[in-house]
Amino acid sequence: MLRSYLVMLGILLFSACSKPNDPTPPPTPPVTPPVTPPVTPPTVTIDSSGSKFINTGINAFLWDIWFTDSLHGFVTGTDSMLYRSADGGLTWTPAISTKSDLQCFYFLNAKQGFVAGILNFGYTLDGGKTWTIKKIQGTLIDTVSRNSYPWPNLQFISGSTGYLTTGKGLYMTADTGTTWTIVNTNPVIAEYFINSYTGFAFYSNNNSIAKTTDGGTTWQPAVSSSSGNNYSPALGLLQFTDDKHGWYLSGIAMSGTVDGGQSWQLLQNFQGDGGYADFQMLSNQVGYICGKTIKKTTDGGQSWKTIVDPGKTTSSIYLLDANHGWACGLNGLVVKFNGQK
Repeated sequence: MLRSYLVMLGILLFSACSKPNDPTPPPTPPVTPPVTPPVTPPTVTIDSSGSKFINTGINAFLWDIWFTDSLHGFVTGTDSMLYRSADGGLTWTPAISTKSDLQCFYFLNAKQGFVAGILNFGYTLDGGKTWTIKKIQGTLIDTVSRNSYPWPNLQFISGSTGYLTTGKGLYMTADTGTTWTIVNTNPVIAEYFINSYTGFAFYSNNNSIAKTTDGGTTWQPAVSSSSGNNYSPALGLLQFTDDKHGWYLSGIAMSGTVDGGQSWQLLQNFQGDGGYADFQMLSNQVGYICGKTIKKTTDGGQSWKTIVDPGKTTSSIYLLDANHGWACGLNGLVVKFNGQK
């Protein structure tokens, strides 16, 4: 999903020392820096709908949020850290001990998940209890400037194969992020793969959507989006619920397809609302979007109703189902809400 700024986080270092009367002190073992919890205690307020507004105590703008079940979730932010919650989002602690330039998540299931930034990539095989973080290798790091925007969109279609957009191109890994190779040199700011063969990419230079049927090796000529769409080149998100129904969010407009991407129609213009940063469709009809407010659609994106007003800008939204939803954003804010409203 997307987002850009940096805040330094302090790390305490311990040093070990031997007894002064020991003539042959043993070598000092390496010490892992301790995980430092947020400095500010979290606070929670509840509105009349039961939505919980959680001041996490994290001194950062939160980029992305993902939950693997109703209790366990993760956020990343402008401080380049990864945080985890084990109580449904009420409290958060670092999931890694150092800053690692991480900005977006993608989980295949409750155990296997991925996280990426401009310089680093990470994965977990145990539901986020432990993470392996490694430098991004390949052509990717050579072509993307630090803090470039939009950045990034991440999707994995198997435990080893995934895709990452940079705003300059679309990159693929077949070895769980050890190496990345470019598979589309166009200015791709959004991608979505329905399966291991069929995927879509949105080009910011001509407001068009291209399609691949061979996993990204080749791309069909871009399909022009419908006239009247107002696109923001700084933001783009694609999602499909099946091989026919898909949506594209540009920030200030949403378009949809019901024929597998052959044609796209403008569904909603959000320019008067200030724009939206993220969305998630739970079915062909029901979906949610977040920005200054959190809205819900029950007609495939043609109309939207505000269900939560956080009072602050939100940048990412995630729903396990219609009963369990979260959003995150400005000043360490996490919103927990019931999407049935």
